[in-house]
Amino acid sequence: HYKLMNDIDLGAWLEENSPQYGWSPIGTASSPFSGVFDGNNKSILNLRITRETSNNLGLFGYVESATIKNTVIINPQVVGNDNVGAILGQRYADSSYDEAGPGTLLISNCYVIGGSIQGNNCIGGIIGYDYCGGHAGALTIEKCHNSASITGTSKIGGICGSMTGWASPGL
Repeated sequence: HYKLMNDIDLGAWLEENSPQYGWSPIGTASSPFSGVFDGNNKSILNLRITRETSNNLGLFGYVESATIKNTVIINPQVVGNDNVGAILGQRYADSSYDEAGPGTLLISNCYVIGGSIQGNNCIGGIIGYDYCGGHAGALTIEKCHNSASITGTSKIGGICGSMTGWASPGL
């Protein structure tokens, strides 16, 4: 469980520590974020990611089971390839027909104000791409708003770029 206690302006820190690429998203395909992040209605200003050939970009890059709530991102500048969003790049949750699947993803009370999100495929203001298969848990996006400019080649949305899923027989 993580809780943001103060507003954060990433502008100066990113310029000093990672001027070429910007923020390194939390969670990767080999080590996805699983947990609860409560932004506590504090603001994250000047999130910048410039990784034109990279996938799964956002404050969080890749999750399986998580809750992300009460998070405000002001003036993000995110540029990537596929699965790009200000809050989350991608959730991948899959299981076989015979196993209980991973948990759910809840994105609640999250706001993206201004800025721009750019990429090729699966580009969204809040989440880029959600894949859910088998007995995997549900995705819930509630009480979220995006006013960032969204630009891409295909599968583009103000809240979510693309969702793919299927259910096992008997569900």
